[in-house]
Amino acid sequence: MPRYQVIFEGEFYADRTPESAVALLARRFRLTPDLQRRLLAGERLVLKQGLDEATAARYCDAAAHCGVVFNRQADAAASESAPPLPEYSPETGNRVTCPSCGLPQVKATTCLQCGAFLTAQAAPRTAWPSPPAPADPARGRGGSLFRTVRVTLLLLVLAAAALHTWMTRVWTTDWLEPLWVAVYPIDAEDSPRVKAYLERLTSADLQPVADFFARQARAHGLALERPFKIELAPAVADLPPPPPAAGNPLKTAWWSLRLRSWARSAGAMEGPAPDIRVFVLYHEATAANEWLDNSFALPKGLIGVVHAYATPGLAPRNNVIIAHEILHTLGARDKYDPATGLPLHPAGFAEPDKMPLYPQAAAEIMAGRIAWSTTVARMPGSLDEVVVGPATTREIRWTD
Repeated sequence: MPRYQVIFEGEFYADRTPESAVALLARRFRLTPDLQRRLLAGERLVLKQGLDEATAARYCDAAAHCGVVFNRQADAAASESAPPLPEYSPETGNRVTCPSCGLPQVKATTCLQCGAFLTAQAAPRTAWPSPPAPADPARGRGGSLFRTVRVTLLLLVLAAAALHTWMTRVWTTDWLEPLWVAVYPIDAEDSPRVKAYLERLTSADLQPVADFFARQARAHGLALERPFKIELAPAVADLPPPPPAAGNPLKTAWWSLRLRSWARSAGAMEGPAPDIRVFVLYHEATAANEWLDNSFALPKGLIGVVHAYATPGLAPRNNVIIAHEILHTLGARDKYDPATGLPLHPAGFAEPDKMPLYPQAAAEIMAGRIAWSTTVARMPGSLDEVVVGPATTREIRWTD
């Protein structure tokens, strides 16, 4: 199997200045200042070696979205079994290996591939002294110091996590470049029919979702022509941990941590990591499955879990749910009454000022249903019957 290397030869795309392109690339790949300087100087750099063709293409594609031209070339020196080299760094001491996925890389706050925190790895471990004997009058002071340090460290970890979440939200909704959404199909029933359906799935089946967002972005005056790049990722064998029953905050918090850990493992792929991961659990379209489990999303971790039908006729409806959960990961809120499922007026209506108000012709994406009357609403058949309303555009920062 041929191996490839990724090379920079001083080229940039014309739609961005070299300075803005390198700034975007530095943010996505956590580049060192020295490497940024060398990119701007137009030096020829071999950035990665020993890659398979698909992974090399992902690096080139990710760079292209930032405005930088990476070229893929055959790597005759790399054997098929040789592991890919770590990210380029001119400083041999400025390296770290991710404890979660094992990826070698330049020191950064979070892992380039799986998003795990790396800061703690860089700090040397310190062995705490044993507490003094009971007769030692300083025992109380030592125990108090230990508790103070432990609480301080915990608060620092929580503050770092909160800061990381806030920075992730700001970065993902600045809309300077398209967000890469990877959709991972899962056979939820270990069914031959579902398996056969998944074997026929391609990224083209998800293009209506990307096209929908492009139309809506244009309608709301967003400068970015295509806000999302949506691709089909490899199938996942394991099921995500099921959410707990509502009403227990501790169990919900623990489940959230488990889900994020599972998503990093199940959605791991070589090369640049996607911005948003959506795991779609496909079920047979039978009477027994008339009502599927609720889909959901986590803004922390940018993870969506969708329950969908494995039949071509319902693919357009599946795409509505996928689009809904993608926006949930970016902070968009539901706009329907959870008790009735009916859209809330005015935010959950596609045409809140229409006279007469009913029936509506389309659904607001975060309401998920078309309001026909004060008591009746139906699921849209496809994204052609859906819009992104003003309240949602403010929540995802398309508009002020």
